[in-house]
Amino acid sequence: MEGGPDDTPSAYVWVQTEASAFDPVNSHKEATNGGLLQYMYTVYILESISSGRFYKGQTNDLLRRLKEHNNGEEKSTAAYVPWVLVWSANVPTRSEALILERKIKNITGVQRLREFIAKHR
Repeated sequence: MEGGPDDTPSAYVWVQTEASAFDPVNSHKEATNGGLLQYMYTVYILESISSGRFYKGQTNDLLRRLKEHNNGEEKSTAAYVPWVLVWSANVPTRSEALILERKIKNITGVQRLREFIAKHR
């Protein structure tokens, strides 16, 4: 991805329009002043409908990632399709996403994970 008019780092994209209402397709972007959009990262938990297993991850495009999981494109989740999103949180940087993902992956036990999901919806 290219930078903005003054070679803004690739984590940012310049647009010509003003910020609009929430758009779930582009929810990984956060509008800021001047039409500059900052990419957001999403930490998420999926649950397999077929097995009850959980998958925890992070991405900058949640819809694409969910499709990859459900299309069997991810080796570790292919055997347990279909997957549904049961929890997600947006953070502004990939480093924050990785930290939160690690914390969530350290939650052990199905009951504790379900309690976390219920508490933080």
